Amino acid sequence: FSELEYWIITHYLIILLINMKSKIKSSMEKSKSILMVVAKYPATFGHTSVINYLCKELNELGYRAAIGAFSFDSQPPFGIETVKLDKRKLLTNGVSYLDFDIIHPHQARVLYYLLSKKPNKPVIFHYHGASDRIQELNFKLAMWRYKNKISKIISVSNAGINQMKKLVNDISAQVIYNGVDTKLFNPNLANPYKKGNPQLLFVSALRKYKKVEILINSIPSILKKFPDAHLQIVGDGEN
Repeated sequence: FSELEYWIITHYLIILLINMKSKIKSSMEKSKSILMVVAKYPATFGHTSVINYLCKELNELGYRAAIGAFSFDSQPPFGIETVKLDKRKLLTNGVSYLDFDIIHPHQARVLYYLLSKKPNKPVIFHYHGASDRIQELNFKLAMWRYKNKISKIISVSNAGINQMKKLVNDISAQVIYNGVDTKLFNPNLANPYKKGNPQLLFVSALRKYKKVEILINSIPSILKKFPDAHLQIVGDGEN
């Protein structure tokens, strides 16, 4: 090589390496983004807590997590980003117009909009359970129409998966339990929170299908064997 040719080749290689380094850095800096979707925010009972804390923890891990809904009656906590969904755009373009890597719906009824078109990104459906006949029928219809467009179905419990299988025979799902903030919930709680030995704790929305009365009615039998037992019920609702 002549001196000029050597200089040109070296210069080109340096530029190439700089560009490669820039692309690698850019790729590393771009975190995955996840959009939690419900029809209306706040959603019903446990849905809201689940999506709030999923977003909080994902954001703290360096991801971009936001909540998408067709309407917001209030703003979520922890400074979580919100995205007001456009039904017309979803029906026309599907989820492609949403600037997120993963779409994570938490209600069957939003699937009619999210999956009106073939999705160009993963759609992870999160099943929390169907508490009445309308929700059961809605889930069955949504699965009949859109099951093959869903990348993955997860449930908060084995009971949820069993309920899905009763409603839709041919369905594949995986349990991912709700996370626990061990700073708030741990065995080393201050004494004022410890009552009874053993201590029994029921934390839930107080809805009829939860059947908390069965637990309450069983307490006399439990006390015969464990006279120091104490039941605490935490929650609110119509029941």
